[in-house]
Amino acid sequence: MSSRPAALRRFALVLLLGSMAAVLAAWVLWMVGLVDSGGVSDPNGNPVGIDYAIFHTGGRLLASDHQADLYDEGGFLEALAATTGEEDPDPSGLFVNPPFFAALFAPLGNVQYRTGFAIWTGIGLVALGLGLRLAGARRWALITLVALLFYPVFVGFRLGQNSFVSLLLLAACFALLQKGNHRLAGIALGLLVFKPQLALGVAFWWTIDWRRYRIAWVSAGVTAASVAIAGWLLWPGATEAYLADLPSLVGFRSAGFLRSTLSPYGFFSLLVPGRDSLVYGLTIVAAILGLAWFWSYWRDHRSDLAGLFALSVILTLLISPRVVVYDWTLLLIPAVILATQRKDLRDTWLVIGGIVSIAAVVTIQLTEAQLSNLNWAMQIAVPVMVVGAVGVSRSLGAKPVG
Repeated sequence: MSSRPAALRRFALVLLLGSMAAVLAAWVLWMVGLVDSGGVSDPNGNPVGIDYAIFHTGGRLLASDHQADLYDEGGFLEALAATTGEEDPDPSGLFVNPPFFAALFAPLGNVQYRTGFAIWTGIGLVALGLGLRLAGARRWALITLVALLFYPVFVGFRLGQNSFVSLLLLAACFALLQKGNHRLAGIALGLLVFKPQLALGVAFWWTIDWRRYRIAWVSAGVTAASVAIAGWLLWPGATEAYLADLPSLVGFRSAGFLRSTLSPYGFFSLLVPGRDSLVYGLTIVAAILGLAWFWSYWRDHRSDLAGLFALSVILTLLISPRVVVYDWTLLLIPAVILATQRKDLRDTWLVIGGIVSIAAVVTIQLTEAQLSNLNWAMQIAVPVMVVGAVGVSRSLGAKPVG
C-alpha cells in the first residue's frame, strides 16, 4: 500500500522538475534573444515587454494633450509604434485598462520605454516577493526564486504584465484578514478595480458570508468607487471613451488571443467554434457550478479562513470570462497558503502542483497543435484547473479545520 503514495510523489516531482527545467530554458532563450537584438526584441520578434510598452504608451498619452487617443485604435497604435519603433504594431495591442491605471505609468513617460520596462520589471520582482511573504512564505526570498520557474510568472515578466501587482494586493488582503483588519483588507481588494475580474472569488465569498465580512465588502466597494470617481473627475474625456468602448475592450479581438485564454469561455469557444449561443450558455453553467462548488465548502467550513481564501483565488480563475496564462500567477497564493497552513497534506499539494505546473507549460502548444489539424481544440488548462480545484477542496474537507 505504501508504494502507491511513493510512486505518486515521484511522478509529481518529475512533472514539477520537468516544468521548471522547461521554464529555465525559456528564460535562457529569452535573455539570449534580448542580447542578440540589443535589448530591442524577444526571440519571437516582438518588442521587448510588449504589454509594458502598451502601459507606457497609455501613461504617456494620458499625461499629454492626446488623451483622446488612449482608446482610439488608430491614434493609440500610432503612438505605440512611436514607443516601440515598430512600423506595423499588432492591432490587438490596445490599452484595455481604465484611465487611472494609465496614470500609474505617467511618471515613466519621459524615459525611454526599455528603461521604463527595466524599472517596471524591478517593481514586479519586489511585488512578487512581498506578495509571497504576505501569503505566508517562510523563506520567501528562496520561494520567490523558485516562483520564477513557474511558467505564468515567466510570461508575466517577459510581457511586462501587471499580474504581480494583482498578486500583491490579494496577498495583502489575506494577511489583513488573518489579522482581523477587515477594513484594510477591503481596501486592498478594492484597489483591484483596475482588473476587477480578479476579485470575483473573494467578493463572492464575502457576499455569502455577509455578516462576517460586511465591513470588508463595504470597504472594498467604497475604495473601488472612489478610485473610479477620481478617474472620472481627473480624466473625464478618457473615462467616457473607456466606458463607451468597454464592450469591445473586454472582448477577444482575435482567434490568436482566444487560443491563449485559459477560461471556461475560451475553453468552450475552442471546443465548439462558431456556436456563440451554446458557448455563452455553457460558460454560464460552468460559472454556476464553480460558485456551487465554493459554496458547498464554505457551508461546512465557514471558519477556515486560509482554506476559503485559497479556494476563492482558485474560484476566480474558474469563473472569470477572461483569464490569460500570466493570470495563473495568482495560483502562487493558494500554493503558499496551503503549503504553510496545511503541512499534513503536503503530498497532495505536491501532486496537484506538479500537474498544474506542467499544464501551464504545455497547454497553449497543445491547443495550437490541435487547431493546426482540426477546426476545434480541447484546451487542457481548464479541465486541469477543475480537477485541481476539486482535489484541493476534497482534501481540505476530509480533515476539517476550525
